[in-house]
Amino acid sequence: MSENAPPLNIPLMDLQHHHCREVTGTNDDGLALYCGQPKSGRTSYCAPHRWINLVMVADLARPRPKVRAR
Repeated sequence: MSENAPPLNIPLMDLQHHHCREVTGTNDDGLALYCGQPKSGRTSYCAPHRWINLVMVADLARPRPKVRAR
């Protein structure tokens, strides 16, 4: 998915091996819809969703130094 490309909102049964697996919403029957843009590298996600899921989450999980109150 390029920076401006919207998710394709593909139902699970229509996903193919090259589609991004990020859940982007639900359809009328409540089942998940997936991004569907081309995957980036060997991940399950397109480039923007790869960054969100692998880089941002890893950064949030990194321990932070404790700050002492004064």
